[in-house]
Amino acid sequence: MLSYVWELPFGRGKHYLSSAPKAIDLILGGWQVNGITTFATGQPLAVTNSVPTTSGANRPHSVGRSAKKSGSVTDRLNEYFDKTAFTAPGPFEFGSAPRTLPDIRGDGARNFDLSLFKGFSTTERIHMQFRAEFFNIFNTPRFAEPNGAFGTSQFGTVTSQVNNPRDIQLALRLSF
Repeated sequence: MLSYVWELPFGRGKHYLSSAPKAIDLILGGWQVNGITTFATGQPLAVTNSVPTTSGANRPHSVGRSAKKSGSVTDRLNEYFDKTAFTAPGPFEFGSAPRTLPDIRGDGARNFDLSLFKGFSTTERIHMQFRAEFFNIFNTPRFAEPNGAFGTSQFGTVTSQVNNPRDIQLALRLSF
């Protein structure tokens, strides 16, 4: 995660346009850019067994190869991993698949939140601030983990999104 604040160097008392007329300063001066950028990998996937067995096995069998598939998450929504890498445990057998799959992870976070602030000073005691805040500015979806219940019709499919779409918020703050 990266958090940043940058007060733009334009307007009265700043490096650029410090002697600009009041009208130009009103438009170009007093701006600030803020942001939070997040990149994270997803959690390792857990696979459970939902096929009834005499042993009460809570995991399926692994056939001995990785179930990892390549490609983007959006290309794998209906088959996030190779479902043929798992089989049902037989009678009186416990599943051999690990609790979590070490090489397959859920969708990670890639998010950019950005805000623009513009400060105005009307008098020495009265200050106003305009705010434009953009959450998930690039509208990047983050998908939920795929269904890990072996033996169900939804096994290996992603059925939902876990983050919100782009959200824009405008505000005006008056301090006195």
